[in-house]
Amino acid sequence: MTSSLDEVTEELGGVEYTRDGFDMKSIGGNVLLFGGKFYPFVGFGSYSLKRDGSEDISELGWNFGLGLGLPVGEKLRLDIRGELDMIVTDDTSRKFGAATAGLTYRLTE
Repeated sequence: MTSSLDEVTEELGGVEYTRDGFDMKSIGGNVLLFGGKFYPFVGFGSYSLKRDGSEDISELGWNFGLGLGLPVGEKLRLDIRGELDMIVTDDTSRKFGAATAGLTYRLTE
């Protein structure tokens, strides 16, 4: 997965401050807890977060979410998923929400 996260503007002590978002890259795996039209899943992966002016973060993290699988052919399915990713960093964590859509092709029935 790769993601470019938006910048954030906050007001601190009456002064407006804008911070660039991270560029996030991750690789990992998920386990579907049960199959069907709706399916919950959990997973883990290796995450890399980079942005100018901040220390790079490379940590293991986990995710969980809910997917919806809609058949669009004999062996083809449209998958729509919402997930929450969490990366533990020292005494805190970074959390990100994601929504994805894709096609799944089944090799066997």
